[in-house]
Amino acid sequence: MAGYLILWVKYILKFPGEWEDYSPRAIPVATICAVSSLVAFTVAFWPVWTWLTIPTIFCLFLGALNLTLRTALMSSQRLSGAHTSQWASAVTAMAVDGSWHHSHD
Repeated sequence: MAGYLILWVKYILKFPGEWEDYSPRAIPVATICAVSSLVAFTVAFWPVWTWLTIPTIFCLFLGALNLTLRTALMSSQRLSGAHTSQWASAVTAMAVDGSWHHSHD
């Protein structure tokens, strides 16, 4: 739903206003879908994992959220013609060489 509202409406349809103006019922519909999927996943996974169902669903949710946000950010940068900022490049470089760790020796 976020991909449709953010990418399709804003960049493809070129809607002049905000997506809230285009589809004011988006947040309630997304909330209903999220709660329904939480209940459905819990009911489906409970016979297999019992009490581990809740942390497992939480981890799956965080992974899906991370993937969705990263994909939406990369797509919006690509569609708007923006390049990776210097800050993002610096953070990536620090993550690769491990220089964000401070030694307390």
